[in-house]
Amino acid sequence: FWSSYRGLILTGKVAKSNAVRSGLNPEKGVLNGENIRIFVSPKDTKDSNVRCADIRGKRLAAFLEEACCEGGGDPPCLLSSAYTLRDIKVMGPIGARSLTKRKPSRQSQLYSKANELFQNRKFLKAVRFYARAYSEKDLDITGLYKWALAYRKTDQCKKALYPLKKIVEKQEKKDFWSDDEPIIRKATFLMARCYAKLNKPEMAAPILEGYLVDPKKYRPEIRKALRHPDFGWIRTSKQFGDFRKKSNSLLK
Repeated sequence: FWSSYRGLILTGKVAKSNAVRSGLNPEKGVLNGENIRIFVSPKDTKDSNVRCADIRGKRLAAFLEEACCEGGGDPPCLLSSAYTLRDIKVMGPIGARSLTKRKPSRQSQLYSKANELFQNRKFLKAVRFYARAYSEKDLDITGLYKWALAYRKTDQCKKALYPLKKIVEKQEKKDFWSDDEPIIRKATFLMARCYAKLNKPEMAAPILEGYLVDPKKYRPEIRKALRHPDFGWIRTSKQFGDFRKKSNSLLK
């Protein structure tokens, strides 16, 4: 019975999604970061020349469709999958983000130079190259974070807020890859640090309070906030005092 089906069953993580869930409150970026099971029909397999050996361990771009509801009797429902893929394209190995490799351009050279300076702790020069790379639209989320961190390393927190806000905008629009989430967490914490250094507890505290919604997940950030020297500027504020009390209670 099972072998009578033709096609492919794929299981993997959704690295980036533009899907929209309809309803009273439409939600964009549905399935982003989730592991899902997908059916590829024989027609798509034939037309796209998709074989298991060609796509195993690769990142794919495709159109995703929801094909059935709970209890449906047609494939892919019987195959424990509610989704199908069509117009599949292989983007490259997992971790790759471009369809094809390209020769180093002026933009990528700027970005590479900025990273080299950052790695060598030449932060004052690094921020200039990150700024130039940004003007050429060649900074991803990691680049924006390093740009902001380089500003922090040179005690320019006010300027660091610009790239950090750009990261927040991407997060709100769900314009990021799921494997960018660790960088986004670092950027959010850096934003709280910078607001604290600028003596703006009213801006830093809401970020810190957000960690308390899921203290298990954000335990590292909560613990760091309680002892990080950057928050020394606002430790006497009521906002930070409230955060400290709630944190101590939740971490017991």
